[in-house]
Amino acid sequence: MATKSDRKRRAAEKPAYESTAFYHWAVNLLGLGFGYLHRWHVSTLFENDRHFSHLSEIEREMSFRTEMGMYYSYYKTIAESKDFFDGMEKLSRDNLSEYGNVIDASRKYSLLPEIVAGFLYHIARSLGVISQEQCWQIERGDGLMPVTSCEGLGVPVYFYLEIVWSSTIFTAAILFYYATYLSNSIYGGLVTILFFFFNHNECTRVQWTPPLRETFAYPMLLFQMYSVTMAIRKYTKHDSDKEPTSLLKNRSRQGLFMNIKREIILEIAIMIILTKWIKSYILYSQDDAHVFNILKSKLTDYRDFHTMLYTCSPEFDFLQYKTYEAIIRTLLLPTAILVGMLALYYWYRNFKTNDYPLCIEADVAYNGLQTGAFIIMAIFIMRLKLFMTPHLCIVAGAVCSKRYLEKVGLKGELMRLAIFILLLGGMSYHGVDRFQEERGFIGEYSNIEQEELFEWIKSNTPKHAVFAGKMSLMANLMLSTKRPIVNNPYYESKEMRDRTMKVYEIFSRKDATSVYTSLRNMKVSYIVLEEPLCLGFANLPRGCQMIDLWDAADNGTAKAANKSPLCPLLFKGNAYPFRRAFVNNNYVVLQLDYSYYVEFKPKISIPLHYQF
Repeated sequence: MATKSDRKRRAAEKPAYESTAFYHWAVNLLGLGFGYLHRWHVSTLFENDRHFSHLSEIEREMSFRTEMGMYYSYYKTIAESKDFFDGMEKLSRDNLSEYGNVIDASRKYSLLPEIVAGFLYHIARSLGVISQEQCWQIERGDGLMPVTSCEGLGVPVYFYLEIVWSSTIFTAAILFYYATYLSNSIYGGLVTILFFFFNHNECTRVQWTPPLRETFAYPMLLFQMYSVTMAIRKYTKHDSDKEPTSLLKNRSRQGLFMNIKREIILEIAIMIILTKWIKSYILYSQDDAHVFNILKSKLTDYRDFHTMLYTCSPEFDFLQYKTYEAIIRTLLLPTAILVGMLALYYWYRNFKTNDYPLCIEADVAYNGLQTGAFIIMAIFIMRLKLFMTPHLCIVAGAVCSKRYLEKVGLKGELMRLAIFILLLGGMSYHGVDRFQEERGFIGEYSNIEQEELFEWIKSNTPKHAVFAGKMSLMANLMLSTKRPIVNNPYYESKEMRDRTMKVYEIFSRKDATSVYTSLRNMKVSYIVLEEPLCLGFANLPRGCQMIDLWDAADNGTAKAANKSPLCPLLFKGNAYPFRRAFVNNNYVVLQLDYSYYVEFKPKISIPLHYQF
């Protein structure tokens, strides 16, 4: 039934829905403009952070730390192959990332962005539409050899980054369209975009970590939520326009809908539990077990080795104070709370003429619940603030919604403009400083010790030599040296968690012989040790050094037995049964000996006579 409040809402929304073609063109152009502004913003931040254009190829690859290096290595494999299909064949027979296994990397890892980028790179090269690279020699000083640096879309890494920056266009554009649609006002879209740029470091990290999965996934997720919002509004409006033959019929349909909704929710919950049970106990898959353990560790004092590897990382800690401070000082959180209060008041006024649930705007309620879910997720795991903060920006844009302002007596276009200007001044007081601080950072990437390590590996080890070590370092090692590794940062895999735990035994209090035997069984040729991690002064929270994790894993048994940590001894002292093959200021490479020998144990002891 088309209620009185429905007709009022449609009247309030009429300028947005039945506006001129100029309005639609203005919205579309503004969205694209903000998208390209965001692309420029993140690409220049990335260049300012690393001085990327003046780095050598190996330095550029080393700057892709942790899993970034692993994902980029697969794009590099495709780009450097003779054609796209040859590259895909190599990905389907990957024997480098999990030595001992031959896997189809394109299926195991989320490599669709790299596959698409590699395909486009080969197409562009075959059509001759990408510019030739420009190269020059860079003098680095401090006794370092000069390096050659190249720019242009003909350089694979620049083509890949161009794909990344293109995805950021969609992020900002969809944010603007989303907020404009939800608030039925261009003012709402502008407020959202300004909040987004003023809280940019709390909304995204694409400018620092381009190859991560969230870079490509978040624009798609944002578009999905935008599409759901449009669908909800479209069909709730469609239903409200239908005049029922009687009030009793309408109430019956409403009651039936509520019953069906409860049944659907119950069925979904049952299917989720059943699917998890089938996967865990029938298919024997434990890949997701660590997710529940992380949540368990947040709510209780539970901890194990794998969980502590996550929770000791700042990204998996509770939401930090500086995030609360940022979103409060820029008025993002207060504005979002105000919108929630305005929406509740609007629904309350509607309730006087319409019963529940007709008094509630379904599309706004959906976004409110979505924001609430993101807030809870971010409070427990700081990394998930990248979902929370952009959605707070979207919701905050509804503060300029005409229907809400009219309910509290703020009527007229001039009043809305005044509120927008007032809010703009308030958010800019600290927001502009944050924006300038982000833009003002100038850095330059350099890691001489790691570069020395990789150059030594390429020059002094066979191509089939197998390496083990810290997960993040192994991804870079595989990318830059093309040597096989036994463990990598894909910690979502149960097998990889088990492999990594065996490798990390070298940081425990176990004896050298047992660790050596364990690594030999994994066919490891070399293991790389990092000084901070090995000697226990890595920049980690208290109780999070590697030796602390192992003490927690065995409940302090080895520590109580006065067993010394193994890694410092191997790093600085007697490395036997390993052989110290490489040493610099930050790294030590230990080699395992695979020569065969026969041990003879005579039954009768034979006295030895020494002659001097």
